[in-house]
Amino acid sequence: STNTKDAKNSLAFNVFPNPASDVINIQLSSDEASVMTIELFDTTGKLIESVSRNNFGNAITTIPTAELAKGVYIVKVTSNGFAGTQKVILN
Repeated sequence: STNTKDAKNSLAFNVFPNPASDVINIQLSSDEASVMTIELFDTTGKLIESVSRNNFGNAITTIPTAELAKGVYIVKVTSNGFAGTQKVILN
């Protein structure tokens, strides 16, 4: 079924604070060591920032956002072939 496939392709992660101003923190909800790619897009789909990190069980990655324009952004995290997205608001 489609639901099973969708669940398999989604990656759970936290973005905080949200709304944010100076920084956003991304925490992957995984105990597995993996390479994690974090991409930040604006609402037009333009890639603003891309960061790759080794993720070791619930590590937090901080991305500075003070220089970015206020508005809505999409955070996409990819790890071990899984991906997930969340909206974050900068104000």
